[in-house]
Amino acid sequence: MATILKSNGTFKGSQRSLPSSNAPLPVGAALFADFSSSRYVMQYATGQVKRSANISDVLGFSRASTATRVGATGLIEYLESGEPAIEYHPITGECLGIRTESVSNNRLAYSQDFTQATSWTASDVAVTANGEKSPDGNVTATKLIETAGSTASAHTLLAITTMDATASQPYTFSIWAKAHTGSVLQIAAQGAVATTQFVNFDLGNGKIGKSSPQVLQATMEQHANGWYRCAITIAPTLSVSPQFTLALTKSDSSAAALPSYVPDVPGSVWIWGAQAERRDGASSYIPTSGAEGSRAADICTTPTSADFVSATGGTVLMTCVHPHSIQSVSGEYNKLACTAVLDNTAAGANLRFSYRNLTTNNGRAQWAAADAAGVSQSLEIYSLSPVRDSEQSAIFSFDKPSLNLKLFDGFNWYSQTVTALPDALNRLAIGRSYIGPENWFNGHIKKVVYWPTALSAEEMERAISYLA
Repeated sequence: MATILKSNGTFKGSQRSLPSSNAPLPVGAALFADFSSSRYVMQYATGQVKRSANISDVLGFSRASTATRVGATGLIEYLESGEPAIEYHPITGECLGIRTESVSNNRLAYSQDFTQATSWTASDVAVTANGEKSPDGNVTATKLIETAGSTASAHTLLAITTMDATASQPYTFSIWAKAHTGSVLQIAAQGAVATTQFVNFDLGNGKIGKSSPQVLQATMEQHANGWYRCAITIAPTLSVSPQFTLALTKSDSSAAALPSYVPDVPGSVWIWGAQAERRDGASSYIPTSGAEGSRAADICTTPTSADFVSATGGTVLMTCVHPHSIQSVSGEYNKLACTAVLDNTAAGANLRFSYRNLTTNNGRAQWAAADAAGVSQSLEIYSLSPVRDSEQSAIFSFDKPSLNLKLFDGFNWYSQTVTALPDALNRLAIGRSYIGPENWFNGHIKKVVYWPTALSAEEMERAISYLA
């Protein structure tokens, strides 16, 4: 594709991705990043403007591993190392923006081959591989079938994890499932919990049935072609294997844990893509075949060449989409889920917009300043608590001379005077920070706009009205 000169910078990509000859850099702004429509514009302090439809031409992005995403077709797609995960809603096809996730590991040696004894133990069930189109479009799904018999028994497939649980630190198991001649799949956890915990997933009606009250979180996300990603999160009480078990229930969504019965006619469901993670919610799929797999963290920031980040004042507008599997349910991981952080390249003094742990003030948002020692002064945003699959926008500013923090969410104003703000800032981190490995957002960032000055209240209201 030929390079198209525009203003005093370059634009790479389809011209149709820009709304007009004036690429969408608001007056006074230094960065416009719309991840949902692949439009990126950055203006250096020298006045040079760079425009592109490719993230890497404007922003810095890295991930030191392969990864997966939900593509525009609704199918699971495989990404190369360093390729950003621009993700789409699996049913509507809407672009959700860039997915920013922390490092995670799939603690199952075989995520798709359910015949492997090192990862799976079958009891009164049969598994038939490669019989149905899977969520990635390949014919690799496995049929899980009740075994007929004359005496009542539990019909189960036990997952053998490669790492034990740690007491009080959450563990999540997820798998894609689809109804066949049976319609209910139960996921149960034993071993690391005092009593068996379970959730029944009704694949015929797309809803969660009976579950035990101790389960921290259960989610059921609809995917293309009748598939659902079913997940449970537990809080282990013992540092041993959590023993996640798939159980058939004779298509009874009200069944108790690991029910024993004699099937009238053997029923079956399709399964694919199992994942066991020591974390507080299901993350993107990490395929494995013979050993546990790892996905590196996503790093998205302004590049080192950016010269416009100011410590005297600034304004950020951001739109985020919260994940379907809400993180931060336990108080152990994701103590802050940062959507945008202004810092000085390394851990230390920073300004951050983040969401609190759900067990702390119901997960409400905070716009905070922190010093190099980590002491935080925060502006609490009661109206911005995370809600599964919800889209939220906010515009926030800081002004060093007045030591003031302000935020407007489109309806309400919040402001606070703090005692100190960072002396030096040189970077905007998107969807994460250097505060620690638990501070990734793990949802989607749809749009970020940055101004190197503190806008007035009128300017902030106007900006959110037409940019969010």
